[in-house]
Amino acid sequence: MKTIKEITAALKEAEEWQDWMTTVATDERAGVQKAWQNWEKRQEKKQQLVNEHQAKVDFDQSYGGIGALIAGVDEAGRVILLSN
Repeated sequence: MKTIKEITAALKEAEEWQDWMTTVATDERAGVQKAWQNWEKRQEKKQQLVNEHQAKVDFDQSYGGIGALIAGVDEAGRVILLSN
């Protein structure tokens, strides 16, 4: 069994879910549970950023389609497209 310090360090380095995390999620030690909750929160924040970015990309593509060059949107919401 790994120490809480080792588990915390491994979770800080981990970017994606891995098989060894199954045992961490079920570990009853308070320090391990806190580290696990922190890792889950970081993953949720990352996913939220990805979702927000995708929503912005989808919004941009809704105006000009794939391959269109959008210069911007003015304060009235008008889209400025660049022609090729």
